[in-house]
This record gives sequence, C-alpha cells and structure tokens, in this order.
Amino acid sequence: MSVIPNPPRPGQVVRLGRAASVQFDGDRGLTVRILEVDKRPTLPGWAWLTVAVLGPPAARRRAPVRSVFVRPAGLRPVPADDLLRMPECDGVPAAERADSVPELIR
Repeated sequence: MSVIPNPPRPGQVVRLGRAASVQFDGDRGLTVRILEVDKRPTLPGWAWLTVAVLGPPAARRRAPVRSVFVRPAGLRPVPADDLLRMPECDGVPAAERADSVPELIR
C-alpha cells in the first residue's frame, strides 16, 4: 500500500482509513481532496486538515467540507483511475466536486 511520502499539501486526493485515524476505520473511511493544512503545532505525527469529501455519498451529504485530525503518515494516495470511477453526486462527477468548493474555504 502506498503512502504520502511528504507532508500533505492542498490539492492532493487521499484516502482516510484506519492508518490515518481510528475514526475512519472500515466503512467510515473517506476519500477527500485536501484544501488546507493547518500550520499550527499539534501532537507530534498528527495534523489538522481541511478537506472536501469526495466519497462515500452519505458522507458528502453530511459534511462536504470538514476539518479532520489525522496522522499524515497514514494518508493513502488515490490513483487517478479510481477517482474517475467514483459515483456522481447530484450529477457532478467526483473528480470535479472538490473544485466547486467556494474559494473562501480554500
């Protein structure tokens, strides 16, 4: 399984699973586009990220943009082919959803 080798950066599409935080274990995992990495110091090996949720559909309806507390070493990159196969939400393909987040949030 591949890992994000450097600190996370805006624009990356990653999978949040148990390796990132136990809150994303099993079917609670999310595919997200990183919008912002909080620069404030936190616990060693952890970071606050502002992300746009790309999947699953139920999570997008609850909170399309959210802050998450994760271990960057546990973030998994999402191959472009997988992103293109994600289901649409409200007629908008997954690959385009995060790009429609208002500039104010980015």
